[in-house]
Amino acid sequence: MYQYSLGAARTSSETLNRNPDEAGGGRLQVTRKKIVHVVRWGLSGLACIFLMGCFFTPGRFQSELDIRRDGRFTYSYVGEIVFLIPEQYAPPPWSDAMAVCFGEQNGGQRPCTQPEITNKRQAYKEEAQREQEAGEDVSRLIGFNPLEVKANVKLAADLEQYPGWKRVTYLGKSTFEVDYKLSGTLDRDFVFPVIPQAQMAMPFVNVARSSKGAVSISAAGLASQQLRKLIIGQTPKADRDDPYYLSQQSILSRANGTFTVITDSTIVSADSAKSQSGALQRIQWIIDGNTSETPQIELRLETQP
Repeated sequence: MYQYSLGAARTSSETLNRNPDEAGGGRLQVTRKKIVHVVRWGLSGLACIFLMGCFFTPGRFQSELDIRRDGRFTYSYVGEIVFLIPEQYAPPPWSDAMAVCFGEQNGGQRPCTQPEITNKRQAYKEEAQREQEAGEDVSRLIGFNPLEVKANVKLAADLEQYPGWKRVTYLGKSTFEVDYKLSGTLDRDFVFPVIPQAQMAMPFVNVARSSKGAVSISAAGLASQQLRKLIIGQTPKADRDDPYYLSQQSILSRANGTFTVITDSTIVSADSAKSQSGALQRIQWIIDGNTSETPQIELRLETQP
């Protein structure tokens, strides 16, 4: 199956388109718990890469797809793309103040002994080492380390070399500011975004065209429901007050914008209200971090691919 790669079309001759510490009867405080989640996410992120390739979620955005009955289209995305393995959650250096111990009888907090602090320090460093190794595995697998600022800056510059990516700026805190616009002929599938080092199995927008001219459009990645279920839905209830869990929830809830489809072709079905101006029909979805329905629409073109 042909696909629009990097948001652009390809022809034969040219390219048009990531335990509580029992030592001494004590436990680490919330920072210790966070690093456990960082490691857990680092390892689950590797599985995500192998099985799904999911990495990015939208922030603030405006997205528009204009499809004409003859197959001509223009797609635009202006706004934020947010990485789901943010560098701001890399483990901080150990401090003895992170060690918290509790009495065996009443369970109340007490000062840690020096041996307990030593044990907790070692456990923390081992967890941090595992997280670092997971990040290195990600780096080797996809060609860059998403936890490194320089790597993200370089990725932004690299994307600007491809069709459609008019401007890409790394803002820090795992966020890219994007101005993307591409026009072409819908003679094959179209997917946005496709990142060279981190291809997505769940793109923001997916447009699939059949040989009979039927076009199915889905914006599952803009609504982010599948990613939310993958990351948050599998989190134990006991962990749902944890800062790392809350940080992931916060990232997934940053989605805020609109997805609009404009067309003069026949609309077979749409799960949102439409308006009409002359020959053009307009369907718009307002999306935020709580959107529960995936924007979907089916069209029928007049020309065969």
